[in-house]
This record gives sequence, C-alpha cells and structure tokens, in this order.
Amino acid sequence: MAARVLGYLPQGFEPFFPATALDVVLLGRTPFLGSFATPSRRDVEVARAALGEVDAGGLEERDVRSLSGGERQRVYLARVLAGEPRVLLLDEPTASLDPRHRFLVLDVLKRRVATGVTCVFSTHEVELAARTADDAVLLSRGAVLASGPVRESVTERLLTELFGVLACVTPLADGRPLVTLGTPPGNPPQGRG
Repeated sequence: MAARVLGYLPQGFEPFFPATALDVVLLGRTPFLGSFATPSRRDVEVARAALGEVDAGGLEERDVRSLSGGERQRVYLARVLAGEPRVLLLDEPTASLDPRHRFLVLDVLKRRVATGVTCVFSTHEVELAARTADDAVLLSRGAVLASGPVRESVTERLLTELFGVLACVTPLADGRPLVTLGTPPGNPPQGRG
C-alpha cells in the first residue's frame, strides 16, 4: 500500500471541519487501520510522539481551525510523520514557521533521513535548503537550471541567475554553503537622506 511508504505534505491546506490536532495527526495512521477500526493505543502513542517531535504536543486538544499558520503547519507535518513513511514528499515544509521552528523541523527531517528515510522537499528558502539538503535541484520556468550536490549546484552565479538578486555563497567549516541573498544586480540599496 503506497500510503504506508509515501508521506506527502501539501503546501497549504485549510481544514473543512472541526478536529483536534491529535485527531488530524491520527489520520496519518489510517493506512494501518482495518475497515471501520478505531486507532489503537499504539496509534495514539505514535501520533503524540509525532506532535512532540515538532513541538506541537501542547496543541493536541486544540481545534486545528483555531491554530496559527505555523502551528497548523507543524500539526500537518506531524500527521505525515505519524504514518512512518519511508519517503517524505514535502512542499514548503517550513512555510509559516518562525526561525526556531524552521530549524527544529529541518532537524526532525535530518534525523528521519539518518534512519534511512528519503526526504524530498521544495522550498524558496534557499538559505535553509543549502544548510540542510545533500542534493539540490534548481528550477527556472519549469526547466532544470542545475542539479547535484548542494556544494556544486548552489553557487553565486546560479542563484543570482535564478532569483535575479545578488547572491553570496560562503563555504562553512563543514563545507556546506552559507547563502545570503541581496539586492537586484544594478540596483544598490538606497540610503535614507
């Protein structure tokens, strides 16, 4: 069954009906339930652990419709993680997250990858991707601009071409690139008089 192997997080999702955060995360356990079965004690434990992993344990009894965008994003990621998939497909997994939770989510993904899980995610936050990903694919107007190891595909020239702003890529001590994006070429920042 594909749902036991593949976990998918869409870019955005609006809840249509009242449900607690725990109920939403338990939906990730659906592939393990029989017809008309209710979640087992283990299913609830896995769901609670997934909420805790993304720092959303305190939200489990809250209606997802009342959550902020970042809280909701973490709950939906917990739903995917609760399914214990071998492959994660995540569209903008750090969208709506504050800096602390961005890094927390990326650490969660790295830990999953360390256990043998494959993780593919899309993001416009190239700075975070460069610090997290092993490989990168840069897309421009639906075509592949570059692909391969982050150290080779995330370059100043390619990022400047892709985003239309000056890019600075500085290698860190571990060899990963530190990316900063600036102003559009030819448009220096304007000072205030």
